[in-house]
Amino acid sequence: MVVCKFGGAVLATPEGFPAMASIVSSLGDESVVVVVSALGSTTRLLDAALADAHSADLEGAMHHVAELERLHGVCLARLGLDGQAARSLQVLVQEGLTALTTMLRGIATTRQCTPRVRDRVLSWGEDLAREIAVRWLNAQGLSARGVPSRSVIVTTDEFGCARPLTEETTGRAAALIAPLLTERHIVVIEGFVGQSTSGDVTTMGRESSNLTATLLGAALDADMVTIYTDVEGVRSGDPHEVAHTAVRNHLSYTQARIAAEAGVKLLYPTMMQPAEHAHIPVRIASAFAPTGASTVIDNDATDVEPIVVGVDLGNGMHRCTVVYIDTMRFLTTVSHILASIHDCSPFDVITDAASQRADVLVPSVHAATVIDRLHTTLCLRATQDEATTR
Repeated sequence: MVVCKFGGAVLATPEGFPAMASIVSSLGDESVVVVVSALGSTTRLLDAALADAHSADLEGAMHHVAELERLHGVCLARLGLDGQAARSLQVLVQEGLTALTTMLRGIATTRQCTPRVRDRVLSWGEDLAREIAVRWLNAQGLSARGVPSRSVIVTTDEFGCARPLTEETTGRAAALIAPLLTERHIVVIEGFVGQSTSGDVTTMGRESSNLTATLLGAALDADMVTIYTDVEGVRSGDPHEVAHTAVRNHLSYTQARIAAEAGVKLLYPTMMQPAEHAHIPVRIASAFAPTGASTVIDNDATDVEPIVVGVDLGNGMHRCTVVYIDTMRFLTTVSHILASIHDCSPFDVITDAASQRADVLVPSVHAATVIDRLHTTLCLRATQDEATTR
């Protein structure tokens, strides 16, 4: 049994839904749970609409609603569904937008937006992604059934950062998902969203769709959880920021947690605990090259070449971090880089030999240069040296 999670950035592309169907189809007789995220910028747009309404800027809020309608309209047109599937999705989108508009008008009038209301609004994009995925998979000849995550993922009532309750969630998964898998259906469920013990819709925090995937993997005793994204595994740096990144093929749970806490994309601290506790490997792979390079995270200890990541701290400062690095090597390299910048601004350097992590705080204007040179010197050369040795 496997859990496959498809991110919103993947599903928002023209190739996203076809890639999902191809991957699921290739799994043959394997029992499959598919976890989906809201399309593209949906959650950000919902959050922005709420913020504008809370400030009594109803015009701004309606602008975001119009963009949500356009985004989902483009997706549905691209998929080319016809008949009842297309009509039902169009109705869902319009009903959802109407309800959203009504809520935003109320918020703009009262200038009040409780955490409970915010979570209810933010869940809309995830719900819709589930319904689109179910209809798409069925249209491709696959037997898919949607299960709302709020009926399975039981959480605390801390809106915006709810914690899943493992025992209760495991019981719900056994009752609601396992029978569908036994009947050879593909189960589709949205990430990010749960329901508190008091019955309120909750969300579990930033990027918690990955947490949903590992939580369900643990609850259903999966053989593997695969997170499908738009890059081939965890890289030596963010491909959008530095050139010629190299894949890091294997991480232990502890190493992945260190990287996640440093801000390495695709990895989030909360997603590790359920998988580690249940000893389930987590694979990070590209939905567009599913058999290509990837990163496997499990309990095996391993040596890892460095990874560099930059985080905007605000106030004109960036944190540039390298993980899995010898601190003396980092200090030598970063001193040369900073000396070459010729800037009188203060630079703070922090090292942690125990976790093999080192940070340098620099003015944001220099961040791109520092990250690029750290990557070239510490990450790419390490990979090249290793290849030469082999």
